[in-house]
Amino acid sequence: MEIMDTVTLIKEGPNARGIYDAPTETRRTLRCKVQSVGRSEFYQSASAGLRPEYILQLPSYLEYDLEKRCEFHEDEYRIIKTYIDRTRGAIELTIQRSNADD
Repeated sequence: MEIMDTVTLIKEGPNARGIYDAPTETRRTLRCKVQSVGRSEFYQSASAGLRPEYILQLPSYLEYDLEKRCEFHEDEYRIIKTYIDRTRGAIELTIQRSNADD
């Protein structure tokens, strides 16, 4: 089942001096469709030490700028996998809660 929602993508970049010791953050809030992670994908990911929780679909892959983190429902997540649906031009982001064991 798909549900419309929003996600805030978080991109880290170098600070004004061009170094990453205190990176700057750029945040963008986008509309997305929320999908549950399938049973097969969940167990395959678990065998690799990952714990995917949601798949967020952005309408266009052009909206994704290689962000590694996002905020969804006030929690921070890591983007652990991306998939571009070339037939629709959409991109799926598989996310895992940031505080999940690595």
